[in-house]
Amino acid sequence: MPGEHGIVMDHDPSNATLSPASGVSLYILEDEGVFFSEPKQEIQAFNAPSTFIWCCLMEGLEPGRIVVAFAEAFAVERAEAERAVFAALHQWRMLGYINGGEFTAGTEVDFETAVGRLLCNPELRRRFALSPEEVCRDLRVEDSDVESFTSLSSQALEAQAAMLKARQENLRQGSSIDGQENIFRSVFDDYESLLEVAVEARLSKTPALPYNRRYRLLTSNFSLRFSDSKLEAQIHSLLSHLEVKAEGLADVQLEVLEMEKGFLVFQDMVPIAHSRRFDQVAALIHSLLKEIAIERHAFLLEIHGAVVSDGQNCLILPAAMRSGKTTLTAALIRSGFQYFSDDVALLEKQTLRVRPFPLSLIIKEGAETALSSFYPDLASFPAHLRKDALTVRYLIPPEGSLPDDLGKGLPIRWIVFPEYTPAGQSSLKPLKRSDAFRRLLAEAIFIPHRLRQADVCEIVQWMRRVECHELKVSSLPEAVRLLSSLCSR
Repeated sequence: MPGEHGIVMDHDPSNATLSPASGVSLYILEDEGVFFSEPKQEIQAFNAPSTFIWCCLMEGLEPGRIVVAFAEAFAVERAEAERAVFAALHQWRMLGYINGGEFTAGTEVDFETAVGRLLCNPELRRRFALSPEEVCRDLRVEDSDVESFTSLSSQALEAQAAMLKARQENLRQGSSIDGQENIFRSVFDDYESLLEVAVEARLSKTPALPYNRRYRLLTSNFSLRFSDSKLEAQIHSLLSHLEVKAEGLADVQLEVLEMEKGFLVFQDMVPIAHSRRFDQVAALIHSLLKEIAIERHAFLLEIHGAVVSDGQNCLILPAAMRSGKTTLTAALIRSGFQYFSDDVALLEKQTLRVRPFPLSLIIKEGAETALSSFYPDLASFPAHLRKDALTVRYLIPPEGSLPDDLGKGLPIRWIVFPEYTPAGQSSLKPLKRSDAFRRLLAEAIFIPHRLRQADVCEIVQWMRRVECHELKVSSLPEAVRLLSSLCSR
């Protein structure tokens, strides 16, 4: 029957024996926590109350004693403490983070939430196969969804869970260019097969394409060959700062051929991409080099963010698309900072240093005005059309802005989250590391392997060392001044 705390109890949970599931851990970061489940490959930020409850659980306290400690620590009434503690324990049990105890949530959950908990918890699915009604009661599925929930097929749930796990593994391992074969079949619909297109295209050119260049990005040496000088000139204008002398065999060989129906790109004789228009080819190659170099490089974590350096330490600017981070980066490297990257930070294994990844900066429409005082001729740069239909300009890093050694990583000392606020004032304020970690997780876009407990421990220890800030940007010169001052302390 319902108690004052809002939890429905068939059994008194206060004296329940609870234990963390195998492979889970919590790392303290300031007054909050970083929770990690190695079997599920889930990492998340715990707020202070959740961190407190988990620490009590690790100390072996029974739920009733956790409630008392929670009420004292957070200066709340016992009923409120019971609601918070039992709700957290119920959720963790349903997610498979803890074992033992009988907690039934006081708040009903909808059909989608209930199914989500089934899919992420093998033990819950095992119990569901034996008694859907019991699991339904435990989850407190809304009355209107009970019939639909209890009629779910256990076999279908297992299949769906397996598919989700496989999808996560694919994301972790990286993926090639989406829909390549379908793209070719739609473009070359009058050919019998993709292979026939490739053979005809390749054999229509001389075996040794007349125009070629060598480039290095991260740990990969690229050989690019072109069927004509116009293609070579257009693409080289984006990559000239990465050119190296041709010595030995290249790691990756790309060929760009002009055809009657557009342009084909081959990697080691295999067709991998196509563009219908000449003004799309450079953007396509820029994207391909980025994807291939990342795929071939060993790293711990990929962050969506720009990176600059003062020569000894790096400053990373994690932010979502269209946040203005590339515009800010372009201004910073014009003002004395070294250029590492405009949208990718690859954290090295063990050291968590970041290596230069200096592809040309991608300047979107509208940014030319903001950067006019830094790059007066930017508006006259050639416009290129990307596959997402955006028109962009590519900015070669200014002379002297690249590190002397493009193969050497540097430590990250500052994490600054930029936000464009045209109506406000530019300001730079310290940010709690726990809040910074939560924001950083939102910009962690790729993990190339299964995380281990040691990996997460390294990330947390690294977060304890870095300085974290948030930057409001209304004036680009003022934002540059603020970050220059920060890095000169």
